Amino acid sequence: MKKFKTITTMLLVTLLLVGIMPPKVQAAGGTKLIALTFDDGPSSANTGRLLDGLKARGAHVSFFMTGENAKRNPSIVKRAYEEGHQICSHTYNHALLTNLSNSEIKSQLNKTNKILDNAIGYNLNYSLRPPYGGYSDRVLNAAATPCYYWSVDTRDWESRNATSAYNMFMRYAKDGSIVLMHDLYSTTVTAALNAIDTLQKQGYEFVTLNELQVRRGVTPTAGKIYFDVYPSSHGTDKALSAPVISYKQQNGGKKVVITGDSRAKIYYTTDGTTPTPSHGSRYKGAFSVKDKTVVKAISVVNWNGFKSGIASRKISYTTLRTPKITAANGKITLGNLTSGASYYYTTNGKTPTSSSYKYKGSFTAVPDTVYTVRGIAVGYYSSTAVWATYGASGKLYTDTRPGLWYYKATDRAVGEGILDMSGTKLAPHREVTRAQLVSMLYRMADSPAVESDMPFDDVPEDAKYYDAVIWAHQNGIAIGVGYGKFAPTQLVTREQTCAFLARYAEACGKDLSGLDKTAIDAFADSSAVEPSIAQSVNDMCALGILKGYEDGTIGPRYYITRAEAATMLTRLKDALQ
Repeated sequence: MKKFKTITTMLLVTLLLVGIMPPKVQAAGGTKLIALTFDDGPSSANTGRLLDGLKARGAHVSFFMTGENAKRNPSIVKRAYEEGHQICSHTYNHALLTNLSNSEIKSQLNKTNKILDNAIGYNLNYSLRPPYGGYSDRVLNAAATPCYYWSVDTRDWESRNATSAYNMFMRYAKDGSIVLMHDLYSTTVTAALNAIDTLQKQGYEFVTLNELQVRRGVTPTAGKIYFDVYPSSHGTDKALSAPVISYKQQNGGKKVVITGDSRAKIYYTTDGTTPTPSHGSRYKGAFSVKDKTVVKAISVVNWNGFKSGIASRKISYTTLRTPKITAANGKITLGNLTSGASYYYTTNGKTPTSSSYKYKGSFTAVPDTVYTVRGIAVGYYSSTAVWATYGASGKLYTDTRPGLWYYKATDRAVGEGILDMSGTKLAPHREVTRAQLVSMLYRMADSPAVESDMPFDDVPEDAKYYDAVIWAHQNGIAIGVGYGKFAPTQLVTREQTCAFLARYAEACGKDLSGLDKTAIDAFADSSAVEPSIAQSVNDMCALGILKGYEDGTIGPRYYITRAEAATMLTRLKDALQ
């Protein structure tokens, strides 16, 4: 779109000619900077190729976008921002602001700002280039944001020729120039990338407007317009590098330390995502994180125009190995220890500290004691705290503790071989199957030898409960479920358990005929008991084998757990002695 019209053209050409003759002053340290700017886009046809080329060259520019085109191409707006370019406003529909009222100017800018915010995902501040270069003091004051003109016009919009635009660029571009181009044209993209290649070889950096100003000691001011940022006595500050993420070791872990440019503020995340204006924390000092935390950080002078690349580091602690507690011959021994580190233990269930008992080798175990162990050492992240209960049976449990209602009965059942275990897991709340219940009874009977064929066709010969089922059937304890089936995996209810136990008691010679016939009536849900086994339930209540819940019920249809089964079996064993 043409920049000049009628009488406005003469004024702006005069300004342009003045702008393209910078003073012959070199930047301190020899750093040469150019702010390349693009108006009127983004273009769905050309801006993507431009962004690809800028990314490949490590160049950053400033885009003065119209609201109309930004609304059509929100993904391009977002990409340009995320790749470090400065996003600016060129009004909504390229309006000549000198012809608008103050309220109309604000409406143009507010509408465009909202579109840019929606595309990028954050509320940012956007500088302005007045379309056609048309401005006045009134326009600048109404805009209430830093405004930018140019010192080099490549007139790419006029020639639509890559060579002509490139030649104009190379003829007038100087250190500190603000160069005007338009990303609406394919020829412009070609010219811009060629010019960048040439000037980068000459030591030029391509930076955003905000970076150009900050590095030259200029603070962008609302209501002011800038034509260039040539070198001055301030010199040229260095570029903004990504922050450095490190850590300091301390007892029990690490603290993350982030250092960066004093001109910038540092923002960071600890969830592996990139810090943004709406997500992340301002760095104010060393902080603790968990093992394997990914910390990302960015240095920010201006979220829209001058920010560093992203620094990322995974914090991995030197973690002490998790100890393994074992018990044998009445002794507690710790294994899997980190060489040279100290391990501590408690006997009261609390997490160990460096003031707890220090492990110096195997020690005598005290029955019904919970041992909690943790490795602690300077320069290491403390190990995971692990615990185990040493039962009177001589067994270790990692899922039960003294004081629980079933603890003594289950520990006894384990010690007497009635209840089996997998490693250190008692699994007290796991429900019991028919095969498991007859196996418990079989072990309680000292696992007598059996000499008979299997009467049930659903019990495989290699099943570990094979002999137990034959024994239970021979002794009238297990009668099957009909049709030649035993249903070994079927869960057992509390009332069914009573039937098994009553038959077991009778098989052991226990006379149940003289028991109280009304014992079951003491429970509120006695009527829910299956009539065919009500007598067995009553007998177990009379013997004190089955006891009710706190609410006065016995829950006949509830499935029995390993803890309940162990409790009832040990009570029955005592009753039969």
